[in-house]
Amino acid sequence: MHVLKTLRFFNIRKDRLSLIAKRRLNIFEVNVTAKLIQNQLLDLIKTRRSIRRFKPNPISDDQLLTILEAGRLAPTGENTCPWRFIVVKDPEKRKF
Repeated sequence: MHVLKTLRFFNIRKDRLSLIAKRRLNIFEVNVTAKLIQNQLLDLIKTRRSIRRFKPNPISDDQLLTILEAGRLAPTGENTCPWRFIVVKDPEKRKF
């Protein structure tokens, strides 16, 4: 991060810092990281789109598990989590 670059610029080794300086450095790194994550999340929310037409290309099992995990962790009213997911991979069964 920026702090580590600054330390390198002044030729300061992180292990030579005092305990208080290390704690301040760690708190600063956590705050910077949290701010970056917050900005990334805000950008993601701003650029979100609704998809109404999907490609027929199959997705991998890893991608499917990631999508299901995101859906499972999505917020609900009063944390009721009324989710029921049905995964249908067979193209014949997908046709109603």
